[in-house]
Amino acid sequence: MLMNNTWEKYKYVNEMLKRDFLCIPPYQRVNGKFIDECMSFTDDVKQLYSKISETVINPSQRAYQMEYRFKKANIFSQYIPVIEYSVYDALQGNWICAYLSLLPVVEALLRKWAAEYPSLSFNKMKGFGKILSKYLQNNLQVFDDDRITLVNEHIDFLRHMITEVLYVDFDAYEDAQFTDIFNRNLALHKLEGVIDIRTGLHNVTRTLLIIDIIAELYLMQNPQVWWQNIFYATPETDVDYQLRWQLYIKCAMLSIGPNDLRIIENAFLNRASDEIKKAATDKLKSEIALLRKGK
Repeated sequence: MLMNNTWEKYKYVNEMLKRDFLCIPPYQRVNGKFIDECMSFTDDVKQLYSKISETVINPSQRAYQMEYRFKKANIFSQYIPVIEYSVYDALQGNWICAYLSLLPVVEALLRKWAAEYPSLSFNKMKGFGKILSKYLQNNLQVFDDDRITLVNEHIDFLRHMITEVLYVDFDAYEDAQFTDIFNRNLALHKLEGVIDIRTGLHNVTRTLLIIDIIAELYLMQNPQVWWQNIFYATPETDVDYQLRWQLYIKCAMLSIGPNDLRIIENAFLNRASDEIKKAATDKLKSEIALLRKGK
């Protein structure tokens, strides 16, 4: 499909990503070049989904989100420790724990947001999704040009996830015939979409995206603060950002190779042979001996 307008491409890619409960992330690195790269993957949706996932879970991006989005948004302050440890788990490949830890954060943030503004009456999650969407459409005045597409797409994604995907009941989700399980009720009440670790990364990516969108829209309520964060962020000299970034890189590197989580996956979940289990046992004994010797 031939498209010359960047915003047309943006909306087209977002429509494709919506099928997998994803969207183009609300990050500074997202520019015309990024959109063109996404367009080049539209004939291979797996590559497109992978690009979005890699962008979301990138250690530098996670550190940036924490420092210049979450810590700047009042509704996040109480939940920073939960997000922090969840990101550690995610970067180390502990998808199950990361997903189950992040899921409640979404609702907690939305309830906190509703409590700050009298016009955002909170009843049930699905109803609140519509109320929040209408409120944001009427109150966000960050742009007065074509860039308003960014805001509208963020709002539409959040509304869609709240009202049609993440918080619908069991029967409605089944009737929708979604191919993947990404639903708060199914995850927390029946552990569906959780146990299969092959979908773990996808659900962590999806949940982080929702949290990132919440942070972006919340900060956009005050354009001056939002613009201030964009133009005057100094990650290259920010001690907290640099420390968190390096820590996240270390966490991510620990997930590469035959780490403990992979031993659990291979030996106990994928039923490895006794020979492989014995080799892993011997390796662990050696590592434990070295640790004890180090003390």
